[in-house]
Amino acid sequence: MKVNNKVLDSKNRKKSIAGTLIAHGKAPYEHNEDNELSYFAFIRDKSGLERTIWGVDLERAIGESEAKYGDEIVMTNLGREPVTVVVEVKDEQGNVVREQPMQTHRNTWLVERRGATVTQFRARSNGGVEPVSHHVESAPVVNRKVETPAPQVQPAATQPEEQSSENKPKVVPMFREQPKPWLLELQEEMEKRMERERAYSARLREKIEKVWNECLPFSSHVTEPMRLYFKNRELLFKVDEVEKTDCLRFNPAMAYYDEDGNEVGKFPAIVCAIRDVEGNLVTLHRTYLTQNGKKAKVGNAKKMMPIPDGLDVNGAAIRLGEPTEGILGVAEGLETALSAYRVTQIPVWSTVNATLMESFEVPEGVHTVLIWADKDKSVTGEKSANVLKAKLEKRGIRVYVLLPKLPIPPRAKGIDWNDVLMSQGSLGFPNARYLRDFIARRRAEYGRH
Repeated sequence: MKVNNKVLDSKNRKKSIAGTLIAHGKAPYEHNEDNELSYFAFIRDKSGLERTIWGVDLERAIGESEAKYGDEIVMTNLGREPVTVVVEVKDEQGNVVREQPMQTHRNTWLVERRGATVTQFRARSNGGVEPVSHHVESAPVVNRKVETPAPQVQPAATQPEEQSSENKPKVVPMFREQPKPWLLELQEEMEKRMERERAYSARLREKIEKVWNECLPFSSHVTEPMRLYFKNRELLFKVDEVEKTDCLRFNPAMAYYDEDGNEVGKFPAIVCAIRDVEGNLVTLHRTYLTQNGKKAKVGNAKKMMPIPDGLDVNGAAIRLGEPTEGILGVAEGLETALSAYRVTQIPVWSTVNATLMESFEVPEGVHTVLIWADKDKSVTGEKSANVLKAKLEKRGIRVYVLLPKLPIPPRAKGIDWNDVLMSQGSLGFPNARYLRDFIARRRAEYGRH
């Protein structure tokens, strides 16, 4: 995403906020666990007033300024600056036909690092008292004539065992004693931040469980938007089989938040559980819909909830059914996985994206994996499929990568197996009889081991 390159002179800038950067990072907006993840900066001004500033763009702005804890910064909210983003244009079937730039607006920040010295920060932290400086370059140079007294030699027998206190080298403290040293204060702030992060992670786990428990099973009578979405994509499958792994649910009114943490509205949503190799819930993936089964017109209709500390989404997947006698399919997107499942009747798990496909871990008892790879102009889908293939084959698992034979449309980034299903039906897939024979052979081979 590129911010419009207009000159931001002093006339164009909004009111600025100056102070010492104490902490910054990601947290739920206004530290409210019900809000989406945003970015914050915690600063203290010269009068000692502390405040927290929120904004997704702060992460970029602080990073570009290279500001560190204890630095003096000036934060300027440039207002809702015009931003150019690249959006996908899709046809009525949901296929990506081209990409085009779109002008929108977002809160944009400018963070300037004033290069305050550590001495100045320590002074403010110590109640405004400047510490004694011992830096050679900053100390004033005074020309003095130093008289060196003649050395006095004492007999060894009368030499005192210890030097007098006047002759000892004096230890001069770096700073005058203050009730709250700057370093201790900064350490306390960091400890508080870590405690907030731990508390946030605990609340996030509770929130994920709460959202999941509030969702309804696919078989519920109020899931019409979800059913229409699947119908629009030719996704007809055995619901009872998919529900065995309890990874596909529906929420009739899921709150959607923009990148600044503001609630845009409530929408019907497909909610999928992303589970690790042991079946534990890691986080949730949401697809926001309209009442008539289309993707909601929001900034990002597909969103993954944050991942709590201590959990790892790598290796995890959306489990759509149980493996068939040691055979399992794998695909990137939910729609691709359900397309392959509809045609082959072999359960296919979704890894959500290409990156997570590479780290996917198969459950115990699986000896054969069919990877329904995306066909991209960037070759990303095929590369990720082959990375997973190489990893699993080292463990003795048979892996077959299945790539669509359809050519990629000129203005599209790629095609997947849902595109094949919608344009060619089951005829665009590998022959079902061949797959059944293949599965039978693999079962027999596996049984001989």
